[in-house]
Amino acid sequence: MPLSVAVLMGGKSTRFGSPKAFLPFRGASLAAHLLREASQFSADAFAVCRQADQVPPDAAVEFRIVTDQWEQEGPLAGLHAALTSAKEQVLFLTGVDMPFLKREAVEGLFHLWRSEGCPDAVVPRYEGRWEPLCSIWSYQALRKLEPGAYRGFQDLINEGPLRVNPVLPGELRKFDPSLWCLAGFNTRTEWERFV
Repeated sequence: MPLSVAVLMGGKSTRFGSPKAFLPFRGASLAAHLLREASQFSADAFAVCRQADQVPPDAAVEFRIVTDQWEQEGPLAGLHAALTSAKEQVLFLTGVDMPFLKREAVEGLFHLWRSEGCPDAVVPRYEGRWEPLCSIWSYQALRKLEPGAYRGFQDLINEGPLRVNPVLPGELRKFDPSLWCLAGFNTRTEWERFV
């Protein structure tokens, strides 16, 4: 597919207690696993972080690393860095704490983006919240981002100037019947469900 894939891994992991990117998963670090999965369908898969040492060595030797350009910390800085550095005009955004990257879900969202007139973003909406770490972003969204304007993704999507097309669970299930593409973790107990 003609799209880039960015894996955000610059979070502080305060609830988890250690950097999630370094967790062992299926014979590699979680970061390397996700990037290798992404590289099966994208020629431009890369890591996004605050500092390069947040990327495990096995991922760092295989994939390029992009660091945040904004002083403001948080996932919006990661989105900005990803869109700035993507080699393609379309970006799939995910997080290192979303271990089940599904090619079918990415392809489905990409085709929705294209068929819906190439909006700024195509983002799943589940249980009343946006799921920005399983979403498609257009390069054109970059000019609408500015540091400090929004507290996070929910505010940006709800209140910002972006044209965002929601993907409801019924539509997303056409690509991923189990909705595993939305499965993430913040605590050790949640992580233990996956391993």
